[in-house]
Amino acid sequence: MGGVFSGDCVLLRNRIRESRAEGLFLMDSGYCQIHANEITGSNDGIVMIDSSPLLLANDVCENARAGVVCTGLSFPRIERNLIAHNLVAGILFRDESVAACENNKLFNNFYQISARWMNIFKMQRIIEDNDIEGENEKLSCNIF
Repeated sequence: MGGVFSGDCVLLRNRIRESRAEGLFLMDSGYCQIHANEITGSNDGIVMIDSSPLLLANDVCENARAGVVCTGLSFPRIERNLIAHNLVAGILFRDESVAACENNKLFNNFYQISARWMNIFKMQRIIEDNDIEGENEKLSCNIF
């Protein structure tokens, strides 16, 4: 979803299962609302590049890599999601992406939160504002 000529969109109450790549892929998207979806069994659950969606009350579980990937200049609002049982990370921040991230439940991911180049204070705020059980990763390099 997304692109220069796309408008705002709403993706509501879908079951996205066992996609060959990403469950959802957003690039250059405006204000999309992704609400109450079940996204499971993909390589990555939700991948966004230079996008600012609202992710609200989704179940993003059992993906082969990350539940949510924020990259480029993405600035999503991530609220009240269940993000669990993903093999690499619950939420992965890369490049200069940041998020307003509150009231999510993250558990049984290899890393609950993984961040590349994120300010330590922003990372700490995300950790404090969410229900997180398990390890978090903070790296200062861009090697994946």
